[in-house]
Amino acid sequence: MASPPDRHFRKGAPEPPDVFMLAYGEPNAEENWQRLRIAWPDARLITGVAGIQAGYRACAQQATAPYFFVIDGDNYLLDAGIFRSRLRPRSNELLMWCARNPINGLAYGHGGIKLFPTDLMRRPEPARDIDISTSVAARSRLIRRLASEHRFATDAFRTWTTAFRESVKLARDAARGHQASAAGALLAVWCSKGAEHPLGDYCMAGADAGRAHVALHGADGPALGQINDRVWLRQRFNADFPGEALVAD
Repeated sequence: MASPPDRHFRKGAPEPPDVFMLAYGEPNAEENWQRLRIAWPDARLITGVAGIQAGYRACAQQATAPYFFVIDGDNYLLDAGIFRSRLRPRSNELLMWCARNPINGLAYGHGGIKLFPTDLMRRPEPARDIDISTSVAARSRLIRRLASEHRFATDAFRTWTTAFRESVKLARDAARGHQASAAGALLAVWCSKGAEHPLGDYCMAGADAGRAHVALHGADGPALGQINDRVWLRQRFNADFPGEALVAD
């Protein structure tokens, strides 16, 4: 990882953004938080806020800089140098850095570290899409620099759920023709790679189920919103894997 923050930024340099870890019960959050604290001692931890948009707003309320980074509790930092980046989003934009998927090897914006304008998230508009993380701003921009590893595969339920939710978004985009080639290629990897990982079968099963969910309900069907309903996700997972019905939140 890069060196800790320089507390003596050159005169005239832009004010460094705040850095937050946003955790909500992830089993590996403490490990990931300790790693972040070592790499960036000024980072702050926010826990127990239900809902993605509410979590971002909680970060914004505590931010003192014009911009802030968010790293999720299941995200393992690889490159603290991004916190020194001079890149800044526009007033209605968020920036995302690439995160590596430890099961299938993909590296793109899914699960990645994000940079928000503070004012935007202090008064967030309602999410306009099932992809809440990116729809809180009018525009999202991917920075093609690997910054973290998205270590979501901590148990069968979390692994399946993460794959299901992301594959619904990818299948929806492919069906709509929105970057269809790229979305289809990513979806194919989610559905086919990772068998050697201890939880890889749950990842591929979740991806297959997400793809089938879009095929059944359509790219604009209201049922796609179920990916943000944790109770429904648990019920669906337990129906597919009754032997795994007792799983941790």
